[in-house]
Amino acid sequence: MNERTQTPAPDLAPALDLVKVAYAFGAVTAVRDASVHIPVGTFAAIVGPNGAGKSTLLKLAAGILAPSRGSVRIRGASLQSLPDTERAAQVGFLPQSVTSHFPYTCREMVSMGRAGRTPSFFASSADHDAVDAALRSLRVSHLADRPFPRTSGGEQRLVLLAKMLAQDPEVLLLDEPLASLDLSRTLEVATLLSARARSGRTVVAVMHDLDTAMSRCDLVVVVHNGTVVAAAHPAQVCDSRVLDTVYNVRFRWIRDPETGALLHVAEPI
Repeated sequence: MNERTQTPAPDLAPALDLVKVAYAFGAVTAVRDASVHIPVGTFAAIVGPNGAGKSTLLKLAAGILAPSRGSVRIRGASLQSLPDTERAAQVGFLPQSVTSHFPYTCREMVSMGRAGRTPSFFASSADHDAVDAALRSLRVSHLADRPFPRTSGGEQRLVLLAKMLAQDPEVLLLDEPLASLDLSRTLEVATLLSARARSGRTVVAVMHDLDTAMSRCDLVVVVHNGTVVAAAHPAQVCDSRVLDTVYNVRFRWIRDPETGALLHVAEPI
């Protein structure tokens, strides 16, 4: 099992620190008094049922939305106070989907991830190298010259992930990065994101695949009715039975005899 004990240096602030954040869409409260602290070098999953507030919480963490109250800090600094160039170096955000009505090639889409890293309009050799490396890491180099709108949903997801890798922020915030991927690609991307966290970056991903979250992540953040009801190591989350309550199902967790990975069987209550 890919369980890792996180022991960040005591003088380091959390990579991501949300304290009692709240947000409403008109009269509908999507996030209420939600707090979560994610150490540097952590691979964290945000899980919970549909409509729980997971995506809204991620957008608050990315600065896409501004909280009506509470605070968001990246490595101790207020997210809203960071200049745009510094924010691009610190935080990257992958939305659930991106619709492009222009025939940008996949290489051009990935190159957009370098915008915050490039001080001038013209890309440097370092930018070109980062784009090529990102395309190779996700095995989509063969799509480089293909128009992005003419690729499949899964291919678009991989290209957008490559864009995030080319950006290379300190904190990667990913909304359903495994959506539309086949099993092989799901395993590849989960392994790549885990390695990214081991290299010192921090990865936070909204996931619906509980088996991947429990077997690959260091921290599982459970969101229900707009608030964080648990944030702990996967084994602790399973033992607490909190998932039974938020999903309204009965979970039975087993360990793979070869890898030790936590896998689930679920039945309706």
